[in-house]
Amino acid sequence: MESLFYALAVLACPVAMGLMMFMMMRGNNNGQASEAQSADGSEIDALRAEIEALKAERSDPAKQHALRAQVIRAGGTPSAESRDGLDQ
Repeated sequence: MESLFYALAVLACPVAMGLMMFMMMRGNNNGQASEAQSADGSEIDALRAEIEALKAERSDPAKQHALRAQVIRAGGTPSAESRDGLDQ
């Protein structure tokens, strides 16, 4: 009888966890995913546009020189990584 009690106690946790997972997954299928995906799509488009703008800015030698001057005026020196990025 004791071994049956221990077996039920050991099985109760995984069974309860599986039931909770099932209930949570079932509750999330109420149409909110499509709204989130469209919001993510517009955010991704905005981030892609920002990346393109940064690439264009990085390829402009005049802006690279201005960035170096700004860093030096701020009292610092460009790090090795930023110097490599600015020289390209």
